[in-house]
Amino acid sequence: MARAQTITQVKKTGEFDLIIIGGGASGMGAALDASLKGLKVLLVEGSDFAKSTSSKSTKLIHGGVRYLAQLDIGLVKEALKEREVLLNIAPDLTHKQLFVIPTKTIFKKLYYFFGLWLYDRLSQNASLGKTKWLSSTQVSSFLGGLKHSQCKAGGVGYYDGQFDDSALIIRLAQHAEKNGGLVLNYTRATSIDFKDNKVSHVCLKDELTGESYRVKTKCILNATGIWADDFLTQNNINSKKTIRASKGSHVVINSAIKAALMVPKTQDGRVLFAIPWKKKTILGTTDIPVDKKELEPCITTNEIDFILSHYNEYFNQSISNKDILSVFSGLRPLVSPRRNKKTKKISRKHIIENHNNGIISVMGGKWTIFRIMAHQSIGEVEKYLKKTISKDLSKRYKLEELYPPKKNKTDNINNLVKYSYVQKTEDVLFRRLRTAFLDAKNAKKEASEITDILAKIFSWSETKKETELLEFNTLIKNYIA
Repeated sequence: MARAQTITQVKKTGEFDLIIIGGGASGMGAALDASLKGLKVLLVEGSDFAKSTSSKSTKLIHGGVRYLAQLDIGLVKEALKEREVLLNIAPDLTHKQLFVIPTKTIFKKLYYFFGLWLYDRLSQNASLGKTKWLSSTQVSSFLGGLKHSQCKAGGVGYYDGQFDDSALIIRLAQHAEKNGGLVLNYTRATSIDFKDNKVSHVCLKDELTGESYRVKTKCILNATGIWADDFLTQNNINSKKTIRASKGSHVVINSAIKAALMVPKTQDGRVLFAIPWKKKTILGTTDIPVDKKELEPCITTNEIDFILSHYNEYFNQSISNKDILSVFSGLRPLVSPRRNKKTKKISRKHIIENHNNGIISVMGGKWTIFRIMAHQSIGEVEKYLKKTISKDLSKRYKLEELYPPKKNKTDNINNLVKYSYVQKTEDVLFRRLRTAFLDAKNAKKEASEITDILAKIFSWSETKKETELLEFNTLIKNYIA
């Protein structure tokens, strides 16, 4: 549905059962879940869908090998079940990927083989393939250019899942609309009105036009990610500070690896990956606790050096800044009761909190379990609305492609605007085509042409077109090393 039509429909709706605030993985998953269960639902996002955390993941659907090492068996089993679900319901956006751990000693090889064999066993009938005992020759064939000193004892191979994060967000939005839900990006929830200590209205502001309007609702789902605590504080809702933000940064390069490299333990105790994705390789991720919450956090020189130095430890062909195609950083919302706990040791568990006034918060979690988080969140909404708790309908719901891309570039941008909620140049190059994440300098070259096409579709003035291009060029600087 075109954005103007959606806004008209929102204004015509007398009252929503639920307004979801936040257009990331948990929010959009909840929008689909709610629409499948027949709730009258609206989702609003202050910027573009998946603008922040949900488009800046490591592109993995996985149980979490490091959580197994921390003996968080429950989280791993839950995530491995969800890995199977996602591979089944969105097969064109997900696939299995071979990961390889090179080993220097037979002891390490045995240690990792047993751990990954257990990881595979925990998946039960959802295994993607048996754990492999690899020779040094096999490791070298999978990881082209790997130093022999890193795989003297060969290595271990195992399978996990991979996906396109922001593409899945858009697919969820399209299917939420197909089932009767409404979704609006660039629409900010500025305040909440209460009547008799219960939610009554949400005040919305259109960030593109400046227009403000009020919408009546019975319930609100706070799915604002790293801003969940801030949202509650702004609306005078008493709740313990729960969210700690951790910055994960990535570097994108060209490389010849056929499988993904997994480094189980770096100098700071993190797992580090080199993962083939869309004909490039993503290196990362770092894990740095941050206090400042930003939509567009910048990668630091230290983070880049950390990632490159670890890559160069493993490969004969060393890389430097000149080999980097793109860099990106995202903030993860970690649920932690202790402020002094290191972020790399914090679980990716989630919590759902009912504030007993019509507001429900979903906090923490990770991409792989977004569907479970959504289902549980809507269960809490149904309880509040005194409705019968619905079955898990999204578990077998096929997220088929509804609007295939066109071959002609102009027709395809038209399609993106019409069906994929594009409003700005950055929407196209960052989160629909992924060009800026894969090759930032190339994206900068394409920006002018994309802006011209959008200007014709939206009838932008020359001033508006210049402003749009300037905003994109300012933003893309953060993605060029």
